[in-house]
Amino acid sequence: MLKKNKYTFHRLMLQMLDIFYPVFRKVMPKQVYRFLAVGGVCFLINIIVFHFSYHLYDSGKFGPLPAPAYIAAFFTSLSITVLVGFYLNKNYVFRGSVLEKRTQFFRFCYSTVLEAIISYYLLRFFVEGLHWHPSLALIAGVAVIQTANYFIQKHYSFKRTH
Repeated sequence: MLKKNKYTFHRLMLQMLDIFYPVFRKVMPKQVYRFLAVGGVCFLINIIVFHFSYHLYDSGKFGPLPAPAYIAAFFTSLSITVLVGFYLNKNYVFRGSVLEKRTQFFRFCYSTVLEAIISYYLLRFFVEGLHWHPSLALIAGVAVIQTANYFIQKHYSFKRTH
């Protein structure tokens, strides 16, 4: 029963991810489309968690924080998005990897930490240097970082051959 439910959930997720693929079929392979779709889902989760976390931390309900509210919100949203992103990428985008799940997760986290460090400095630059609103700054940083992310995940985290 549990295996049947897992299979049904998997098929439902693929159908939801692929719903707009016919529109993009002529311009990109399905794997690239799914990567972008998963990235879009993760981006929405990231910005929603960031936005609400930022306003929650900025309200002062947690007392003084060791970092600005937008930095605390950044790490909160990153923590959730990494787990969701790994699950979705492993199960719906890069399914043919020969690497062990543990190795995939380590590599995914490693590349994500590097991306997070760059995102952190971009976020600070956009907020403190350019005086952008934190939510807009996060969106801009994500756009910059995700350009290379597909190739990093495909050829490093979830590679198909040794």
